Amino acid sequence: MIEYIEESSLKREITEKMLNELSLWFGLEDSINEYVANVSDCTFFVYKNINGKLLVFMH
Repeated sequence: MIEYIEESSLKREITEKMLNELSLWFGLEDSINEYVANVSDCTFFVYKNINGKLLVFMH
């Protein structure tokens, strides 16, 4: 099941959680800064499986 997220506060919450987890995935705090730098100038989507749902949203 895919749920498209349009509400800004929920987008921010999911993005914050994802960015916080990047340092765990890669073991480097710098990975967060690198990720933000790479996507700051483009449109992108993020997905996260929460409670069996695939959450997708556009920035």
